[in-house]
Amino acid sequence: MTRLARHLPSPAGGAAARIPAPRSGTRPARLSPRGVSLPPGRMANAAVQLAAYALASLGLLCAITATCLNEWKTFGHSDGGVIQGQEITAGLWKECSKMSTGQVICEEFESILHQSVEIQMSRAVMIVSIVLSLSGVTVALVGMKCTTCMEDEKELKNKVATAGGVLFILGGICSLLIISWYAHSIVADFQDHHHHHEKFTLGRALFVGWGGALVSIVGGALLCCSSRRSGRTPTYYNPPSHKGGTEYV
Repeated sequence: MTRLARHLPSPAGGAAARIPAPRSGTRPARLSPRGVSLPPGRMANAAVQLAAYALASLGLLCAITATCLNEWKTFGHSDGGVIQGQEITAGLWKECSKMSTGQVICEEFESILHQSVEIQMSRAVMIVSIVLSLSGVTVALVGMKCTTCMEDEKELKNKVATAGGVLFILGGICSLLIISWYAHSIVADFQDHHHHHEKFTLGRALFVGWGGALVSIVGGALLCCSSRRSGRTPTYYNPPSHKGGTEYV
């Protein structure tokens, strides 16, 4: 029958083997990093979010610029011949003619009901795209890790940032689809040999809109990916402490 003893002879003889037993009821102490206001993982996510936000905001500016520009299509041919001494550009809101003397004459579209389906659809979808991106700017700013809004609700803050990224993506997709459809109609009309009247080519506003749409989609996707991680701070523990009373076996 084995029983507890204060000292147990060691194999070498003479000295007692002191075997400490851990004290029951002790809990590991919780530590946190000192001198660090934001863990490295969250700092990296915040940097990615800032870059994504900047890209998406740039895409919004490009969408607004493309909508306002008067160069969605340029007048290239008429009856098979090139127009000399005159440059005609058309946008969503007006049509302008630039003479060889430098004089520019613009004519605004009076009624939307008198315009083509391409112009009506492009106006509506581009406005929707801008509204979605503007909403994304506000929502994403609230949910980003570099802001002080909802600091005590990390999970909700991440969801808000993700919602802002989704709005950016939707705005970019709207711009991309409508601009591509408008460009397709221009190319199809230009290649139509039965149509011998005015033939337009792609204007610079379309390329600005394409670039802005792609930048918005990329920025929104990065914002969503960087917001998927949890904002919790990692927990550190000390190894179990054996200080205090000692028992011997």
